Amino acid sequence: MERHWYRRTRGTVRYASVHAHLGRTGSRRDDLESLAYTLVFLLRGRLPWQGYQGENKGFLVCKKKMATSPESLCCFCPQPFRQFVEYVVNLKFDEEPNYAKCISLFDGIVGPNPDIRPINTDGAQKLIYQVGQKRGRLMMEEDDDDQPKKKIRMGMPATQWVSVYNARRPMKQRYHYNVADGRLAQHISKGNEDGLFISSVASCSNLWALIMDAGTGFTSQVYELSPYFLHKEWIMEQWEKNFYITALAGANNGSSLVVMSRGNCNDVC
Repeated sequence: MERHWYRRTRGTVRYASVHAHLGRTGSRRDDLESLAYTLVFLLRGRLPWQGYQGENKGFLVCKKKMATSPESLCCFCPQPFRQFVEYVVNLKFDEEPNYAKCISLFDGIVGPNPDIRPINTDGAQKLIYQVGQKRGRLMMEEDDDDQPKKKIRMGMPATQWVSVYNARRPMKQRYHYNVADGRLAQHISKGNEDGLFISSVASCSNLWALIMDAGTGFTSQVYELSPYFLHKEWIMEQWEKNFYITALAGANNGSSLVVMSRGNCNDVC
């Protein structure tokens, strides 16, 4: 399947995939993404990007979809919904979905007779009512005029679009402040055990502040708390081991904290 680009969103804005908003050719992945939004709507009765109005509505909806993680979208849904959304948004453009796997995710929450099991959620009942009202209006319109009516779907050309869409992992970050010299090692060691690396350091009144993050891209890290500013020999020694300075701070008493990391060069250099 080849990719093509279009200038307008195809399909219902509320349930359209992000790639449909961006004007890209749809694939099986996009069908499943729309299905995921529909399922969440039926369960919760609302999606996070509802309520936008005006000519810029499509752009605002697209931006909100891209900023909404699977965890946030499905925070009030059973776990299989989040697992399904995470699987779908990580599919490649031409990748064939594992439909059996998708179905199996919901085995634990579907009743013994899924074919006859009614959908009974607040969102579903509201939707059923709205569909019934719409059908009633259509029947009245047909009775009023025997002439066939041709309906044309109009689209708004996009004036500005975000061009990149990547699934986001939930951010995991931790901070410590007013940390004395003697407690630095304890906080850093605990963070490393939880998969966090130091991304930033600062000092105030001879006490330290640390920011530790799971998304740095680092694979290993070393640090030194030195009584003077700076310990040049130690830094050069770490350079020889392919570590690079990624955080640095000095205290009022002349001491310094130097953090050196190793990992993806795009993240470190």
